[in-house]
Amino acid sequence: MRLSLVSLALSATASALQVSFSTPSTRPAGLIFETFSWWNKPPIPKFNTHFFEDAIKLGWQKAHDGAVEQFELAKRLAEENKINFNITPLVEKAKMLIDATRELREQIFLLHPDEEVAAMLDGVDLDGFSEEFGKLLEDVQRSLEAQFPHPDGAPSHEERSGRVRAALSQAKESFVRLSVAHGIEEEKARESFGKIEPLVHDLVVLAGDLAEQHPKLLEAILIGGIMLIIPENLLLRPIFGLLGWGPYGPVKGSFAAWAQRFFFGAEVEEGSWFAALQRWTMNEVPWYKWVYGWARDTLKAIFG
Repeated sequence: MRLSLVSLALSATASALQVSFSTPSTRPAGLIFETFSWWNKPPIPKFNTHFFEDAIKLGWQKAHDGAVEQFELAKRLAEENKINFNITPLVEKAKMLIDATRELREQIFLLHPDEEVAAMLDGVDLDGFSEEFGKLLEDVQRSLEAQFPHPDGAPSHEERSGRVRAALSQAKESFVRLSVAHGIEEEKARESFGKIEPLVHDLVVLAGDLAEQHPKLLEAILIGGIMLIIPENLLLRPIFGLLGWGPYGPVKGSFAAWAQRFFFGAEVEEGSWFAALQRWTMNEVPWYKWVYGWARDTLKAIFG
């Protein structure tokens, strides 16, 4: 069985190479996809725990372009379905959130009560802080899920607002406890989180209200929105994961499906996040590197 699968992978790769060399085109990646038309498309993992890491590799400009692409898709869907849709307020709110989060990040160790210690430190280990924060928020998500195990139907504007406020209130307490553990004054930590809290609330509620008008809009809005926060993802990723805005929950390995149903009333297919990221990545990577990567990953999946 393994031998036949290996032969299949090598044969498909060879076919892709042959077509790409024999047929002139400005989009060789597209030709590769056509080669696999009998298989519909190359295998896409349903759950990618490296989404943010891979998105960062695209660069901020490419991430921003990806967000614009998704919002344009949402706009077209709205026009086709005769929905009054205006993405501008959401984008503006996201930019305000990025600015506020950047300010929080830059000041987070300047808040250290001991000036000598602060002067000696280069800053918080944001990777470690983000991971710890995510684990704390996973406990918050479990608590919410225990209270509402089976979200039924899309919440109203008021219900969505209340749910987001309740979740953010618990997230703030988790952030404050963690900050204090890192030597930051409680009052300053609470004040810092308080600056981004209303922006996150408004952004999530606004996105939910827009998506509620048509289920197809949810995927485009959430994927586009998550690309906008890439520059400050270490602090925002756990919060957005708690609120169902992302491919997984507060920590890697936890799914966001329940949170998406709870806050938005619908869920994005797991593979959609990675499919969009893969599309943007392929636009940047030479076709032959993509073929090599695909063959390598396929063989790795076969042999483990």
